[in-house]
Amino acid sequence: LRLLWWWDETREFRRLLLFALVSALSFGNHMQTVMLAPAVFFILLSGDRKSLLDIKRFGLCTLFFLAPLLLYLTLPIRTAADAAIHWGDPDSLERFLAHVTGRSHRSAYVFSKTPWDYFLRTKEGIGFLAAQFAALLAFAIGGWLKLRSRRWKACFVIIILFDFFYTVFLNIISLEITPFHLATGIVLAILVGVGTAEMVKWCSGMASLRAGTRTTVTAACWGIPFLLLALNLDLCNQSRNYTGYEQAVNMFRTTGQGDILFLGGDNHVFPATYGRIVERMREDVTLYDRYDIIFRMPDLHYQRQPRTFARDEERNRVEKRMIEEAGGRTVYYAVFGPYAMEMPEKHNLISYGLLHRVMKEGDSLDLSGLNRVWKYYSAESFHERFERDYMNREIAAFYFFSYGKHLILNGHTKVGLTNLKLAAEIGFNDTLIHSETAVFLTNHGFFEEARQALERALVYNEDLSAVYNNWGYYHHRMGDLRSAVASFKKAAELKPDRFASYNNLGFALYELGDKKSSEEALRRSLAIHENQPSIKRFIQEHFAEDKTTP
Repeated sequence: LRLLWWWDETREFRRLLLFALVSALSFGNHMQTVMLAPAVFFILLSGDRKSLLDIKRFGLCTLFFLAPLLLYLTLPIRTAADAAIHWGDPDSLERFLAHVTGRSHRSAYVFSKTPWDYFLRTKEGIGFLAAQFAALLAFAIGGWLKLRSRRWKACFVIIILFDFFYTVFLNIISLEITPFHLATGIVLAILVGVGTAEMVKWCSGMASLRAGTRTTVTAACWGIPFLLLALNLDLCNQSRNYTGYEQAVNMFRTTGQGDILFLGGDNHVFPATYGRIVERMREDVTLYDRYDIIFRMPDLHYQRQPRTFARDEERNRVEKRMIEEAGGRTVYYAVFGPYAMEMPEKHNLISYGLLHRVMKEGDSLDLSGLNRVWKYYSAESFHERFERDYMNREIAAFYFFSYGKHLILNGHTKVGLTNLKLAAEIGFNDTLIHSETAVFLTNHGFFEEARQALERALVYNEDLSAVYNNWGYYHHRMGDLRSAVASFKKAAELKPDRFASYNNLGFALYELGDKKSSEEALRRSLAIHENQPSIKRFIQEHFAEDKTTP
């Protein structure tokens, strides 16, 4: 943006070439750069059409733009060299184009929300910018009004509009995780500078103001950046943040010699990646990431393919086989939502420290080892006071959640509930932490605390269907079958392709005595996900009119 302004001041062609070069480097950082294109072309065409319409100049601009994009060739080159990380395997033309254009993200994120969701995301975006600039937004508005160039006024508006379009409609990731409003923030920062400069000029030209007053106002305007620095220094200070590192250390300290660890989610995959590749932590432990991106799953036929339901099914089959063939090696899962994991028959997943351990029916658990693992965890950053972003809050919240569960299961109810409360406070807007807390508390009879957790999940939900499914489970355990059925129906309506909601609905209807509706719900589940042997058995055993269900 600064280079474009610089070119517009003089219209020197060499400056435009430099602008093309830096723009291409920006594309090497993030595809969001494309959202600047409408504003850029507006400035170029309204300022000097010859820059683009002249064949020679257009050719040179194109050359300067394409040259930095050759940096992308490092991707297939390093992949062919078997680099430690080769995300997306961009060593074929199809996968290369899919990776650099973000095709896999577009299929999951673009226009996948409801109108109400988009309204809430717009509100979140405006609130995010208001929190960043606060009263300085008045300076930004003043700066925009004082701009002498109508072209640049229009340019900045176009940038903000397209940036909002990208943020709201082309993504579903929380603004706390990824700063999609970066372009808007830069524009507002520029306009704050313009507004502040105009304020200084106005004060300097006011003969009616006393010299001392003019000096004071001017000094105050100059002091704005330093004031912001002072107010936000502690907020931005992450010198005590060891969360990611301690997450890696704790995962490896949970496992035994030669064990297998399945990793799910960014907050498990990335810390483990750093620990293994950079510091070579626990090389005796075999790692597999369930995204199949870094620590590859063996014999996965869908390798190098975009994530689909069929691919997840294949991965689940491979995992089950690996569990059954593990021999004397213990298998662990590093996931925050263990209920979605499919286990082989006669195998269960139990909480074990910060991880979840696969146990075969009949096997005994060494409780002394389970108690001992908490003594060896590194938890310094979890007790430190610093500003945590969403990802850090998730790790810290699940640390206290897991510890609280451990304490309650060992009879320390009061301190265990205190840790669960702390987890909810740290992960205040994390739907999963509230839902997992509610399910655990419901399972162990703490119904009032479970209800409070479910109410928080409703406020900060990212998946309302899952929240209503948990409400159904809560009502079911309370013995209120009618409320349970209503909640499960709501969950199924919100996510018609989620078979688990239909299973829960079917079982609740069966207990309520409505066998016909129960069978319909369970068959609907099978239509969505056929590979459910237990559901097929239930239909065969409980619905006498059809004993031939395959």
